[in-house]
Amino acid sequence: MKKSISLITSFILLYSALNAQNKSAEKIYRQLNDAVVRIYTHHDDNSMHGQASGVILRDKGWVVTNYHVLGDASIIYAEHNGTYIQLDSIVAMDPKRDILILQLKKSNDNNNYKNIPNIRIADSDLLKVGQKIFAIGSPLGFENTISEGIISGLRQTKNKQQNIIQISAPISSGSSGGAVLNAKGELIGISTMVMSGEAVQNLNFALAINDVIKVAEKKQNSQPGSGDNLTRNYYQKGYNEYLSKNYLSAILNFEKSFNESDQDDYWNIYYCLGISFEALGNSDSAKFYLNKSLQLKISPNTLVTLGTIYADESNYNKSKEYFLKALEISPNSTEALNNLGVVLFLQKDFQSATTCFTKSIELNDKRALPFYMLGQIAELTSKENAAVGYYKDAISINNKYADAYLSLSRALLKLGDTENAIKYQQIAYQLQPKLRRNPSIGK
Repeated sequence: MKKSISLITSFILLYSALNAQNKSAEKIYRQLNDAVVRIYTHHDDNSMHGQASGVILRDKGWVVTNYHVLGDASIIYAEHNGTYIQLDSIVAMDPKRDILILQLKKSNDNNNYKNIPNIRIADSDLLKVGQKIFAIGSPLGFENTISEGIISGLRQTKNKQQNIIQISAPISSGSSGGAVLNAKGELIGISTMVMSGEAVQNLNFALAINDVIKVAEKKQNSQPGSGDNLTRNYYQKGYNEYLSKNYLSAILNFEKSFNESDQDDYWNIYYCLGISFEALGNSDSAKFYLNKSLQLKISPNTLVTLGTIYADESNYNKSKEYFLKALEISPNSTEALNNLGVVLFLQKDFQSATTCFTKSIELNDKRALPFYMLGQIAELTSKENAAVGYYKDAISINNKYADAYLSLSRALLKLGDTENAIKYQQIAYQLQPKLRRNPSIGK
């Protein structure tokens, strides 16, 4: 009898010990929430390119996210709970595997850095189908949303060079680069994509964390003179120079990366050369390289960039062709929708432009532009009250949007609210003194 009691007691203690290793969603969120950040990318004109998620690996000083998050953006930074987190440079990137690792810049407040929780990294080679998992990211900008699910499948890419984790926890736009954790709160992967469509439900995928770490280790351990090291160094240095706005240096490095790179990567190098020449204002060279990129791979980012160049040249019909083609491939591309909307606005097709901007907002675009443009349309169609609302929405998203303040001032003046019109006009001039003054205000 004593032996039976002893065995039961041992079993209970063992079960309790094993169960104690697993954590609830509440505990995981409380412990690791501050290690998952929102990633923002912007263009040179400060317009937002996109929003995604990232995971801080404090011990390594890294922020891990997806390569596709960067796109053709020229500025990238992280933010959490309203605190700006500066990123120094690119540690490693792999366009094929959709991996981007950024160097975290330690702030002057070392206590703030030390307070970032350290996420333990699991061995993703030991994962099993059916395991319970949690995902933390910022879907549609809703900061650090946690969801629960299981590992639905363990996949490999066609060339068997990359491990993909299929999960049931939902991933939405903005979640890319977020953390996928096991029941112990260990990092097993990075959210990367969701397959959507009428016949598709709950197909979500993450990059295995072992593959992510290998990308950085391969770069760090490569010996000078090896082809892979040269390729990665030239390409990564080129992108770092691009982000630092040293566009000529970026071009030189991108050109050097051709000599040692796989031909499968040529489309991306051509694309990078294209956006670098675009940043220099050399539209002919930009179009040349972007078209060479399209010959190798049809990419929405490349199509949108070409469309933007033609729009800047007032070739609106040509620019529309590229934006519409981008939307065929990626119907929810807010970048393509907003650019197409601007072109339609310039062609005075206000109804079609409104459709584009409205859809962009419905997709929870975090840019002020669609609201500002809807304000412009409302004002031009004598709907000043609606225009005021749209301009205020734009300002609530970007409180340094000088044009929105000036347009708001103009709309208020039309409504007879001179006092507030003057106030918003003054804010506009403080933000951007070169704006032309409206002679009707403040006389």
